[in-house]
Amino acid sequence: DYYLILYTLLKKKLEEVFNREKILFIGIWKEILSKHLTLFPEFIPWIYVKLGNLEGIIIDEFQDTDRVQWEAILPIVEDVLSRNKFFICACDPKQSIFQWKGGDPFILVEFIQRFSSYPIKVEVLGKNYRSAVDIVKFNNLFFSYINKNLELKRELLEELIFGKGKDKEKFEGKEEILTYVLKDFDWIFENVIQESVNDFKGEVICKFLNREKDLEGKLSEEEIKELIKKKILDILRDLEQKKDLEDVAILVRRNEDINELSTFLISEGFKVIGSSFLKIKESPLINAFFSLLKFLNYLEDEIAFAGFLSGELFESSSNILKKYCEFKLIGGNLSLVDFVKKDYPSFWENYIEDIFSAKKYLSLYELCQYIVKRFRLEEKKKKELAYLYKFLSIILEFTFKGGDLEEFLEYWERYSEDELEMPKDKSAIKILTFHLAKGLEFNHVILPLFWKEKSYTSDLGLVFYNGNIYKGKKENLSNEGKKGWYLEKAKTKLELFNLLYVGFTRAIKTLYILIPEIEKTKDFSRFEVTRVFNKIYSFLKDETENSSL
Repeated sequence: DYYLILYTLLKKKLEEVFNREKILFIGIWKEILSKHLTLFPEFIPWIYVKLGNLEGIIIDEFQDTDRVQWEAILPIVEDVLSRNKFFICACDPKQSIFQWKGGDPFILVEFIQRFSSYPIKVEVLGKNYRSAVDIVKFNNLFFSYINKNLELKRELLEELIFGKGKDKEKFEGKEEILTYVLKDFDWIFENVIQESVNDFKGEVICKFLNREKDLEGKLSEEEIKELIKKKILDILRDLEQKKDLEDVAILVRRNEDINELSTFLISEGFKVIGSSFLKIKESPLINAFFSLLKFLNYLEDEIAFAGFLSGELFESSSNILKKYCEFKLIGGNLSLVDFVKKDYPSFWENYIEDIFSAKKYLSLYELCQYIVKRFRLEEKKKKELAYLYKFLSIILEFTFKGGDLEEFLEYWERYSEDELEMPKDKSAIKILTFHLAKGLEFNHVILPLFWKEKSYTSDLGLVFYNGNIYKGKKENLSNEGKKGWYLEKAKTKLELFNLLYVGFTRAIKTLYILIPEIEKTKDFSRFEVTRVFNKIYSFLKDETENSSL
């Protein structure tokens, strides 16, 4: 209740500010447009005045359209069709991986039903212009096998939605839920068979990662990650030896994985382009580093000094800031700088004064290298090394252009992340999430099928179903509320198969799939994607000797 009240008050306050400042927040334009076009259809002629003569509408990636967006443009679509103009949408429900942002592939079904009186032409694009022959064959076999094998499909979906074994959840409406989700699955993967137009075979390589046989006990998540890193390194070294390292991508689930893997590969001597580098300004380590540089440029800047102390450059510095806050609460009147000089003279002399003295004779890049060594950042901040190396690369490039510290401080605050992005290198390994990889292609794709899914919970503890709102924990909901809860969970679980499809269809020449032996891992039930792949693969292996596998 508290969060809902807080949300309502905040929303109301934001709307007041937007109205007063005449600001249109980009996140709500579609709701405003939908509301006005529905209530006031006379706005449509005004839209044509602004847009000019509209001969037709084309929407790409239609499966990622959310319902509010669709309702916003639906009156215009209706008007276009009523005037015998055209409406074209390209939709692949198998690639619907943005449902967490509201993307709804089933809008297409509703569209076809709604406009059934119009001459609708549904064209299935069965040619694959990207991938090699064996990659297309593998995907045809893998996904069509799930779709036609009702027993396997039902077993997978039941396990994902209701759990298994002693953790299996009981719900009297289970059969209804499964019938509903099986129908959705069949529609999503209805047109999965494709034909490659390429004349090269390519390769799909499934690498099952097993621990040494003489070791016993369950693997930790970190141990599995180390196995995956080692296997990725082996693959890259092999490609490097074959002089085929150009255009390699590694697909991961989370931005944190990008940072960790980037750091590892950089330490092994590879050039890396990671999509999360665009978030370099959000790195706590880099922000603390930048605050220290600001302070070194002007020793009276106590805000910058506080930013450095509260950051991650020096492990004990946050305690210094905490002590200063306590000092101020009891009436202390020293500035932060004077407080540190008085109460922490060793820290001030050995670090701040030492670095400030070095600043007088070092270039900007040399100064930053000195700071890295002084605080032993490469040793202590291994998980942040990708960000650190990127930051140092930017500083090195800036130093080559003759820039000094003060100029760099202005440059860093003024320029956007996109402008800070380093030039692309064809030999650099690209590391990106499934969502960022969608629509892209790479010669070689490495796909570690190892990530832990979060336990499913409904947003704000609310369930919206059949025009009603149900509040509370799942076990306390009515049967109708539970039904809505499970249907929402089912949608998120269906998306897992879409993620696999997107990942498997990015490769041109080679697809490497890395599968750890999760049965020996702790908390293995949470690694759903690995379990799903293993189960499908086992069924296929028993029934076919297909060369793709």
